[in-house]
Amino acid sequence: MKTGILVCRYQCHYLHEAHIKLIDYVKERNEKVIIYIGVADTRLTHPDPLDFESRKIMVHELYPDITVLPIKNQKENYRWSINLDNDILKNTNLSLLEITFKVGF
Repeated sequence: MKTGILVCRYQCHYLHEAHIKLIDYVKERNEKVIIYIGVADTRLTHPDPLDFESRKIMVHELYPDITVLPIKNQKENYRWSINLDNDILKNTNLSLLEITFKVGF
């Protein structure tokens, strides 16, 4: 099964047009979509006012069929990347991961 992966923050109170275009782009090209939302270890702050559940609900209001999972922030980028890779492999049963970067539409 072809799976599209998005890694996002969504620290806003609604999905704006660019979010929707990106999600639609990935949905059109994949049978399954997983969105990973970054989760900080700290309490809610001004730059990060929304918790994971609020952002998951926001996505599911428009896209109830998309899997939304947390990805915990790490101090070191390499640890964050390893955790993300492992979680993707666990949730997709992939043995080979093809990564495509899409910038712009």
